[in-house]
Amino acid sequence: MLDVTMNFKEIVEKAKSGNSQAFARIYDVYAQRIYCYIRRKLPSQQQAEDALQEIFLKAWKGLPNFQPKKGGLTPWLYRIATNQINDFYRSSARKPEPIELSDEIEPVYFQTSELESTLLSETAKQWFLSLPDLYRQVLVLRFEEDLSIKETAKVLNKTNLAIRLIQYRALKKIRDIIKKNVQI
Repeated sequence: MLDVTMNFKEIVEKAKSGNSQAFARIYDVYAQRIYCYIRRKLPSQQQAEDALQEIFLKAWKGLPNFQPKKGGLTPWLYRIATNQINDFYRSSARKPEPIELSDEIEPVYFQTSELESTLLSETAKQWFLSLPDLYRQVLVLRFEEDLSIKETAKVLNKTNLAIRLIQYRALKKIRDIIKKNVQI
């Protein structure tokens, strides 16, 4: 039984030593966030659910070797998730399947009709998808997943400076796309 007064670092340490209740607490804290991250990247809900199981299975197996001093638990879990997504696309490149885009990107909030909102959302999604993959990854981790520069750098195995530069370039590219396509 876990002590309710334990801090999260103590829970992680207990999970590292094989305590399944402590790992279940980690799962409860992170599963929804990780699922939302991978759902945006994978073509279907079923594939995202399968990937989530695989990610936490790998986390459970790898937790004894996890070293908090090399980075926090959050970047470590997102790194596992990113690797799982990459594995999915590597294996699907060998056996192509039809890919359906997710419609889970929230529409931009303006005072518009439903049709205008739908068109605006689709256009924004296309602009976002036109960005290089690394730009999209950084923007999703920074602004959707709310990770810090440092955490994002650990997830993508880059330096803090590289992440700042990629984020700057991605936002500049988005501004350029909007200027090019929107008449104000």
